[in-house]
This record gives sequence, structure tokens and C-alpha cells, in this order.
Amino acid sequence: MTTLPDTTRANQVFFDHGYGSDKLKNVANPAIIYLASLGSTESQKTMRRVLNQVSRASGYKDYLEVPWVLLTRAGVFVILEKLTRLNLSPASRNACLSAIKGVAREARLSSQMDGDTYQSIKLVKQAKFTRTPKGRLLPTSEIQALLDMLLMQQGVSGVRDAALLGLMYGCGPRRSELASIKIQDWDKKNESIRVVGKGNKERILELPNRTLELLHLWIEERGEQDGPLFNRIDRWNNINETGLSHQGVYYVVNKRVAQAGLDKASPHDLRRTFITYLLDAEVDIAVVSNMAGHTNINTTKIYDLSKQARNKKAAQKISF
Repeated sequence: MTTLPDTTRANQVFFDHGYGSDKLKNVANPAIIYLASLGSTESQKTMRRVLNQVSRASGYKDYLEVPWVLLTRAGVFVILEKLTRLNLSPASRNACLSAIKGVAREARLSSQMDGDTYQSIKLVKQAKFTRTPKGRLLPTSEIQALLDMLLMQQGVSGVRDAALLGLMYGCGPRRSELASIKIQDWDKKNESIRVVGKGNKERILELPNRTLELLHLWIEERGEQDGPLFNRIDRWNNINETGLSHQGVYYVVNKRVAQAGLDKASPHDLRRTFITYLLDAEVDIAVVSNMAGHTNINTTKIYDLSKQARNKKAAQKISF
């Protein structure tokens, strides 16, 4: 277990030195506990990067060097101010604040931080902001052209990638979720797939007809043996036992979109398109949020890329 450094290395503006150096000796780093408590490997990687951002803003090399147990409410505000001066976006600063609160919570639960200090940190509010949605929508015509190209020209890997893209467009999973799907997660009887998303939360993807057709085509090639649903395929079209990573999913989408001569699109654009399509079809936003694996409806609203078009259409109805 990592031992935290002596308080003489801590910046007095950020941390309270009143406890003395003995508090930092032979204690479990609450940042390590916090990262271990996160539900998925991807969440751990993301929040580790966030904690390192906070650490560098505080004058430390990385999150392992920071004496988190000496953090105070005043220190949090100073960190947030430094992050603002580094031109981090409000969303990035809020992610940093969330990580700080998570570490503070673990420090409190392991009796390394007193209750009053933790509660005062917990009450620090996130920055309020609104942003127009990023990314782009992929119209149905683009998806159809992309799938046609894959099925007609690209062999075994084309069948796999058509099923992969069909699942992303038809069900909107995150690429990390898609990469973790195993064939055992496919419920043939109910025509659905189980995924585990952020926060280790499980949900069921209901498969549209076209997605189901593409999935059947791929499984005919792959076989029904246990293992990852989307396997790697070598240059000789041999299907490997190992699965695509989330980075592999990103590579596949970028490669296939470019091959089809379409404007650049990311896996997240497919997810945005899925959410926007449902909202345009007037599906209740609570249902859409649940299908997308969002815990907050406001997150779902951010993905709505058709909002501006609907607003423009509504504005045209005003005449004077």
C-alpha cells in the first residue's frame, strides 16, 4: 500500500497542516481506495486521469503523491480556481470536483478525515453551464450505405463490423459496453442483449429487427461458442478467440466510415444518433434515458442533436 508523503511537501494554500506529519504515516491512500471502488476498468482509467489533473494543479507529480487526508474545503476552491486558470471546461472541472469528493468520502470512511471536513467538501457545488451538443447525426441513408458496403465487399470482417455498427446504431451502447459483451449475454429467446454500464449497472438492450438480422449473420460466421461477441479477425480472415477492445471498436468505426466515403463520425456519434432518433420519434425521455443507461434525464437531453432543428421549425410558425 502506498505511504503518503510528509506534510512538509504539501502546499499550505491547498492543505491543512494542523494535523502534523504523523497523520500521513502508514495510512491507506484514499485515492487508491476510491479508484478501486469504481465499477469498471474504464471508469478507473478515466478518474485516474482526472485525479492526476488535480494533482498537477496542486503541484504534485501524480495522485499517489498528494496528501489527500489533509484536504480542506478552502483547498478545494483553490484547486478549482487553478483549474479554471488552466482553461479547463466547466464539465472537466466538475469531473475533477466529483473525483475530489469521491476521495474525500473514502478518507472519511477509513477514519482519515473528520466528519465536519468531509461534509464541508461535500457541499461544494458544481459549476453550472450549458453547451450546445457536439458531434453529428448519421442519417439512415448513411447507415444503409455503410452496411451495404460491408456486407457486399468486406468478407468475414465486413459481417462482423456490420453487426457491430448495427448494434451501435440500433441500441446505442457505449463502446466500452460493446467491447465487454460476451455471446453468453445474448438472449436468443427474448432477442435482447445484457450489458453492464457505468457504475456496474446492468441493463437490457432490446434489438430492432435490422440489428437482429445482422447479429444472426455474424453469429453464423462466428459460431455460438463462449467468448466475446465481437472477436478480432486477422488479415487472413481467421476469427480469433480474443475480443475487440474499446479502442478496437473506435478504430473499426473510423475505418469503415472513411472507407464508405462518409464524413467523419465516431462511435459516440452513433450513440447520439440513437438517442436523438428516439426523441424525434417522441419516445418519452425517461424511457430513452433508461435505454441509454443514463442515471439523469438531463444527461439524455445533452445528446439531443435535433433540438436546434425543432426550435427553428417552431420559430417559423411565428408570423407578424
